[in-house]
Amino acid sequence: MDIITDLKIQKRNKNRVNVSLDNKFFCVMNLETVVKNNLKKGTIISEQKLKTLQDENEQAEAFNTALKLVSKRFKTNHELITYLKNKGYLDVVINNVIGRLKEYNYIDDGRYCESYITHHQNKGKNLLKQELWNKGISEQTIDDMLKNIGDQTEQIKALMDKWLKNKESTKENYQKLTRYLINKGFSYEEILKVLKKEVE
Repeated sequence: MDIITDLKIQKRNKNRVNVSLDNKFFCVMNLETVVKNNLKKGTIISEQKLKTLQDENEQAEAFNTALKLVSKRFKTNHELITYLKNKGYLDVVINNVIGRLKEYNYIDDGRYCESYITHHQNKGKNLLKQELWNKGISEQTIDDMLKNIGDQTEQIKALMDKWLKNKESTKENYQKLTRYLINKGFSYEEILKVLKKEVE
C-alpha cells in the first residue's frame, strides 16, 4: 500500500488537484473526486485504486466537457473527437465518451447533415457536400442526405434575380453570374436550365 503525501490545488485551475503518492507526483484529479473519495494527506491507498479513481475522474470530466459543447451547438462525430483530443484526453477516454453521447442521441451525423442542409438552402449540392465532408462526415452519410434534396430551380432563380438586380443583361454579366452560381455549389446543367428560361 502507498500513502498520499501531498494534495495541491492548481493555481490556474482551482478545480484541479495535483496528487502525490509517496512524495512523488502521481496524477491530477478533479477536486470533486478528491472530496467525494475523502482523499487527504496520510490516506493509505494502493496505486491501482488511485489509478482507477483517476480513470473514472477523466471519464466524467471528458463527458461533462463534451456535453457542455454539444448542448450549445450540434457537433459532428469528427468535430467532437478533434475537440477532446485537443483538450488532451486519451483515445480510450474519448471513445467511451463518444459512445455514451451517441447512445443518448447527442451525436448523430445523419441528423447533423439534415439540419445543416435545411439551414443552407441557398447552397447547391456540390458545395454542401464539400462543406459536410470538411466536417468529417462520411461520404455515404452525405450522399444519403443529399438524395432528399429535390429540384433547386427556385433557389437558383432567387440568387440569380438578386445578383442581376441593377445589372445589364450582357453576355459578360451572364458569364460572371454562372461562375458565381457554380461557386455556390450548383451544377452547370442546373444553372443553364434556369438561364435559358431567363433569357427567353
